[in-house]
Amino acid sequence: MSRYAPTEASGLTGKDDRSWVVDAACSGTDTESFYLDGGTVPHVIRKICGNCPVQLACLEYAVLNVEIYGVWGGSSPRERRAYARAHMLTADAPQVSHVLASLNAAQPA
Repeated sequence: MSRYAPTEASGLTGKDDRSWVVDAACSGTDTESFYLDGGTVPHVIRKICGNCPVQLACLEYAVLNVEIYGVWGGSSPRERRAYARAHMLTADAPQVSHVLASLNAAQPA
């Protein structure tokens, strides 16, 4: 059993819930561009994720499933590890919209 649980704000029902994918802004795009050579998320990817209606569900899905590759919810693997350590997602954890705000703030205007 995972030590993480999705927050109510994400709408995820559990670790295996991928219902959010159909509403993802990246749906239908080249997924290869979401897998990084380095540790930095390109501006164009952050912009796609920053405008996505399911960014929080995507981020929490990646944290819940310990996704170690690619960009999920606008975050790099390193950012997700730091997020998981700092917030230890549990059902009673505070909402994580502030994390999304900080990820999106990293985007140039």
